[in-house]
Amino acid sequence: MNDKELTVLAVDDNPDDLHLYQRYLEEAEGLNANLICADSAESALKVMEDNEIDVVLLDYQLGAEDGLSLLKQLMENAKGRSPAVIMVTGRGDEKIAVQALKSGAVDYIPKSDITADSLRLAIGRALESLDERKEAEQEKQQLEQLARFDALTNIPNRRSFMEDLLQEIDRASRYQRPLSLVMADLDNFKAINDKYGHITGDEVLSRFAMILKHTLRDIDVAGRLGGEEFCVFLPETDLDGAAIIAERIRDRAADEVYSGQEGEKFNVTCSIGVAALSRSDSDTKSISDEELRSLLYQEADRALYHAKAEGRNCVRAGIHVNANPQD
Repeated sequence: MNDKELTVLAVDDNPDDLHLYQRYLEEAEGLNANLICADSAESALKVMEDNEIDVVLLDYQLGAEDGLSLLKQLMENAKGRSPAVIMVTGRGDEKIAVQALKSGAVDYIPKSDITADSLRLAIGRALESLDERKEAEQEKQQLEQLARFDALTNIPNRRSFMEDLLQEIDRASRYQRPLSLVMADLDNFKAINDKYGHITGDEVLSRFAMILKHTLRDIDVAGRLGGEEFCVFLPETDLDGAAIIAERIRDRAADEVYSGQEGEKFNVTCSIGVAALSRSDSDTKSISDEELRSLLYQEADRALYHAKAEGRNCVRAGIHVNANPQD
């Protein structure tokens, strides 16, 4: 805290208190702080828009404005990293302090207890607490990333992909929009692993995922179902359109050149099956989204089986999956 200059925002409608904050910050030993003052919620929000604030000293009694509601606005409007908010309360306002902590403040201090030393300590604790919160949030995000994405290819794993597909099926059915599913399987992949080793095999899988990313649109979602099997759903795309995209994937995959451990060059082809929902599937929808997902998956898998059976390195399209099989 000695080396870095902190930007502190004091929000208080009492000019005498703001003057005290300035004096205490100047007197606080080892605290290098620049103070910005705001006497209203509106001015505080404006300061937050124009500056990256490290610490906010927020008075709970701010005229007609509730300090807790302002706290929420400050957190939502934070520029860059969220500030460490210290709620300044009156003596005996412990319940308010607890609410403030639940709403995003990292500490509280009674106004009557504020001195140069107590302010320095409160700011130090607040920054440490904020860092701990951020570390915990980063760990949580990392765990969520691991839970949703395949570690090798960095695209959604099977569980995540199937969940996303279910949501997209619901949207397509609700609004009667086309949706296609593309299932791709790398040809003779076991032989690649056996001949060149699993490190090379992993590179093939990773680079195929990159081919998918570079070929697909922003609205398309690719996932690794397991092993050498990949799947893509294509919103707003009918069967013919999906077959064109699938052919583009197949062509680019076949052109990709890999190197074995001895420098030997080789290519890896893929076989692709395509299935689609039609626009009218939800007219009198009679089966669930889960059943639709299963039917769509089965039809794409069946088309993939035909592509394999017919010599590999080709695209085979199935039929439109209808949500009203009895009609």
